[in-house]
Amino acid sequence: MQISGSVSKFRFIAALAACLVALSVVTPQASAQEAEQIKLTDALMKSYLAAQKDLKPLQDKIDAAGEKEDPKLEAEMEAIAKKAGFKSYNELEDVSHSLSMVLDGYDADTKTYGEPKAQLEKDLASVKADKAMKADEKKQLIADLEESIKAMAPLRKENIEIVKKYRDQLAKGAN
Repeated sequence: MQISGSVSKFRFIAALAACLVALSVVTPQASAQEAEQIKLTDALMKSYLAAQKDLKPLQDKIDAAGEKEDPKLEAEMEAIAKKAGFKSYNELEDVSHSLSMVLDGYDADTKTYGEPKAQLEKDLASVKADKAMKADEKKQLIADLEESIKAMAPLRKENIEIVKKYRDQLAKGAN
């Protein structure tokens, strides 16, 4: 009886710890953003592709800024989003998040789209089996993939078709 109580306490503590980690890592705005996908449309995809052309030259600045606030860079990003037809940079991020959800479920081997969680689980198995990867990188990648799998929301199925339609343009924009 005591073992069962200990197991229940352990599960409760583990669940509580997971919630606290999630709350400490994700800001309230990001949390709401990641919790809900938006419906992708032709107009949103065209605006996204237009914005990517202008954001690409800023990528080094964006990477260098990391989580630090940079009002000048934020203003540039906001202006690019509005120029591309978005209400704000946050709306562009919402599209990017929803698009990423679909692309995360793309299986390059079979050229099919599915639930991102299944693809992440496949990626996790590959990383775990990789003997050539440095141990510290492997450990971090496994932790990141496991965290992503736990946080993954189900995919909005209607977004798959719109991403398929723009797949070639998205691939060109990524290069």
